[in-house]
Amino acid sequence: MNKTEVYSILCDLLNPAFENRSHLAKSCNLDAVDWAVLWEIADTTHCLPELYQSVLRFELASEIPDAMLLALTQIYDVLLQKSSLMREQIFEITAALNSEDIFPVWLKGATLLLKPNWKNTCRLTNDLDFWLPNSNEHVLALGILEKLGYKINPNTKDVTWKDSHHFAPRIHPQRVSPIEVHRHIVRPSISFLLQDEDAVNHVEWHTTDSVKLGYLSADDQIAHSFVQCTVMATPPISSGCIRMMKVIDLLRLMNNNGYKALPQSLLKKLHSNNELVDITAFMTYLERYFYITNDFQYNPSFIERLEQSGFSLQSYFAYLKSISLKPPSNWLVFLSDPKAWPAKFVSRYRMFRGQKPL
Repeated sequence: MNKTEVYSILCDLLNPAFENRSHLAKSCNLDAVDWAVLWEIADTTHCLPELYQSVLRFELASEIPDAMLLALTQIYDVLLQKSSLMREQIFEITAALNSEDIFPVWLKGATLLLKPNWKNTCRLTNDLDFWLPNSNEHVLALGILEKLGYKINPNTKDVTWKDSHHFAPRIHPQRVSPIEVHRHIVRPSISFLLQDEDAVNHVEWHTTDSVKLGYLSADDQIAHSFVQCTVMATPPISSGCIRMMKVIDLLRLMNNNGYKALPQSLLKKLHSNNELVDITAFMTYLERYFYITNDFQYNPSFIERLEQSGFSLQSYFAYLKSISLKPPSNWLVFLSDPKAWPAKFVSRYRMFRGQKPL
């Protein structure tokens, strides 16, 4: 079984449209899969937590190597701890903003952390983002964050971010996640895909744990997630790399809202701009690996680059950074000392790789 076939099986396992073993594609031959290769791809494309969720969903615990199951379990345990701390950040910040009658609209990974089933859908999240539709609240909100202990990195300034859709990230020395305050949901240059003035009219407001906060509507979350996978992807998909947790975000949003294809409102906007090559390449990828209807011209350029790259994005060093419970300002020091890495995770990781524990 070659690496492309293993990647295809990984995509089947991660596909939220498949609820049990009978739903898996006929080509998903789990008996022949090389689990070490599948682990490597999942690790380097940042979707080990989603793989753990799939192991539970498809009852694969008895079919994968013991060391792999233990590693996945321990990784998820660490990620749950970090996710819980990030939720505390969200509520702490929201309460402080609410005290000044400011009501944030939380975006992307933060929205997932606020859902009732957050413990079952944990994924890698490096920062927390919220949007303030009212520009008159921006300066006050940044001041509130400063009073809470959030500071700009000493090597950057807000003025260098003046044309960005968000202010410079704020970092707290005793919190696990940086905070990004959004002026706009997406970059102004692609705002035709998700316009602030339209989205604000459809924000869903919730009162949770005595704080008031907002989410984008379901269709706007799908649009935002699609933008994150394509024209705002990091790294750009033209590189032949993609962070799988972003793809799974999009697929979950579509599946949870009954969409087998992109919403018509988004498709109309996409079809109005034929210059977005990344979009046709990404839709061809979704069709190939996740069976999503493709209404655009066939463009295999991303798939070809992805296969040439060996389906790899980054080494597991980046992964360790993502699950670290250390404050983000210390992550370089953290990675420079292997003894400081989460001991259980590293031990199981090395055993699975056939290496001696540290």
